Amino acid sequence: MLLPTLEAIRYLGDTWRVSSSWVFSSMNRDLTWLLVTLGISQVTLGCGGKTGSEASPQNVQAASGGAATSLGSQNVQTASGGAASSLGSQNAQAASGGAAASLRTQNVQAASGGAASSLGSQNVQAASGGAASSLGSQNVQAASGGAAASPGTANDAAIPNRRLLASGQVVPGGVTADHENVYWYNAGTWTNVGPRLNVHNGDAQVMKCAIGGCDGRPVALATHRGFSSQVVVAGNSVYFSDGDANGNHGIYACSVSGCSDSPNLVTSVYADTLATDGTNLFWSGYSAYLGMCQISQCDTTVLWNAGSTPAVRSIAVDSQNVYAFAHYPSEILVCPRTGCSPSPTLLVSSNSLVGRYFPSTTKIALDAENVYIEAGDGLYRCAKSGCNDNPTQIASGLASVTGIATDGNYVYWIEIVTTWVDGGTTVLTGALRKCPVGGCEGTPTALASDLVEPNSLFVDDTNVYVTDGDSVWSIPK
Repeated sequence: MLLPTLEAIRYLGDTWRVSSSWVFSSMNRDLTWLLVTLGISQVTLGCGGKTGSEASPQNVQAASGGAATSLGSQNVQTASGGAASSLGSQNAQAASGGAAASLRTQNVQAASGGAASSLGSQNVQAASGGAASSLGSQNVQAASGGAAASPGTANDAAIPNRRLLASGQVVPGGVTADHENVYWYNAGTWTNVGPRLNVHNGDAQVMKCAIGGCDGRPVALATHRGFSSQVVVAGNSVYFSDGDANGNHGIYACSVSGCSDSPNLVTSVYADTLATDGTNLFWSGYSAYLGMCQISQCDTTVLWNAGSTPAVRSIAVDSQNVYAFAHYPSEILVCPRTGCSPSPTLLVSSNSLVGRYFPSTTKIALDAENVYIEAGDGLYRCAKSGCNDNPTQIASGLASVTGIATDGNYVYWIEIVTTWVDGGTTVLTGALRKCPVGGCEGTPTALASDLVEPNSLFVDDTNVYVTDGDSVWSIPK
């Protein structure tokens, strides 16, 4: 939904008039994020029309009882009984009985009986009888009889060593890493050419940044690409899938040191999902298909080909098998690397999780013993040797999970939480959490609770790398 929403914004122009309930509804969360990140020049909220909102201004002020609302601003202030509200701002203040509310802010303050509320902020303060509330914040304070509450998670860790590797990226995803660098793709943009028809603009990129940081200036290894869906690294090369509007698809390779923006075509196949064991490439093309080839000489071996369904959406490999999540019907399949004709082995079926929904974007992760999956609002594990179609739940009560990884000791995942504020409108906050592989009894540890809209993650020995909104982060484990 993200890219069509992006095109809807561009197609309709820079000036909007919409109702507040529509902008912030849960069904339009992608639009909410894009309004912030794309810097739309003006957004007017209807249904009462009391609030004027300007995206990405440096300063928004309302005086003498007025109200100031800003998306992505540096400073939001209101004086004399007004209310200040800021999404993604550096500073939100309300004086003389007002209220300050900020989502993902650095500082939120309310003075003289006011109330301060922050989702994912670094600092939240309320003075003189006020109340401070924070979801996933580093610091929450309330003075002089006030109350401080933090309903984010039961165990919310401070992350002083978190590093912003890159910002201003265009829909980053598919993050991975080796011992020196972090790699990801920028999905690029689309143009609307007719009803329900969008064409990619050929501006996708494959990016690189040193693990220790690159001063916010990542290197583009490949540009002017079609829509990429996956990036993997093996040896001295990065491999990625690519395609264009004319139906030309393939897996390409580029040296980690660069390829003069001329990556090599490895094989002409459609690869919706891609994996590697360091020696071989494995892929599927959103169908009942699994293929592989040696990196040194890519002569395709078809492991399984049974038509269009069940449609494989994500894969993971070990030394013996390829594990796949497939949709229509939703199930976890196992295919030996020697092939699995006429069909793979069924490891987990949707019937084993009655009432749990497998989203089409479900990801799987492996360690030496288990396969980990997300379904509905929970995380589950099933032994690679089988679990009698009865996986064990290790975490529950989750929001919308958009990625999962494991290091054998913990399972890590990213999720997007929809929060109700202001009498019915919604805002999104993202989180990175972890849980021991044995389970965490409903109290996972939050490694970051102030993300925007995370969509991919990768785990190495020391860090978790996350693509989030227009940014790429390195977060200590």
